[in-house]
Amino acid sequence: MFIGDSYRVPGKVRWTYILIALNLISFYVVMYRMNATEIFAVGGIIPAEWFGPSVPFSDQRPIEVISLFWSFFLHGGWAHLLLNMFFLYLFGPNLEAKMGGLHFVLFFFSCASSGALLQVLYDMESVIPIIGASGGVAGLLGAYFVLFKDHFILIDLGTRARQNLVFPFYIIILFWLISQVVHGLFPLLLKGPDQFQPVAYFAHIGGFACGYLLARNMISNPKSASRFKVFRGGRS
Repeated sequence: MFIGDSYRVPGKVRWTYILIALNLISFYVVMYRMNATEIFAVGGIIPAEWFGPSVPFSDQRPIEVISLFWSFFLHGGWAHLLLNMFFLYLFGPNLEAKMGGLHFVLFFFSCASSGALLQVLYDMESVIPIIGASGGVAGLLGAYFVLFKDHFILIDLGTRARQNLVFPFYIIILFWLISQVVHGLFPLLLKGPDQFQPVAYFAHIGGFACGYLLARNMISNPKSASRFKVFRGGRS
């Protein structure tokens, strides 16, 4: 069985799998080698910490830059981890092959940081840590929508299946984006900013917007237009 893009862009892919491996290792360390107090003390972005020192374990926490970076490798459970890693596996290879390894890594962390910043600005007084690679993964969706929106996701069910499943990527991306906007904005409009949300939807929206804008710049910049051109995927 295979699930992935029906068209593989030529190029080396390495950092996508390194990022997946780092997230899996980090999850193992957090789940089986650390207790809740240690996790809270060293990991996660605490919005209130950026605007004042009165947060739990403030004397044990590293500087904001370290907690920001570390938060991208923390996940709240298996479902959170596996969903993010699946999307990273699905969207990462073609983007890395086209961007190159270094540019891909910088792109990923730029989107993750932008998403985290938007979530912090949305809930500046929160003392609940923001964790997860979702902002960076959302940035991959934003870039894919620009660079590879005509590609198809292929689900190969094996030789015994009568027919493989093929779906346009843009349908999946649009459905995901609409769900994030609805879940992020409706509680804010209907119940106000004090309504607790266990999912950092604004981190997803910020990451997607960053990825979309960076990808648009890639194809509009004369110096990179030939390198980051839009590929039209076929059903290979």
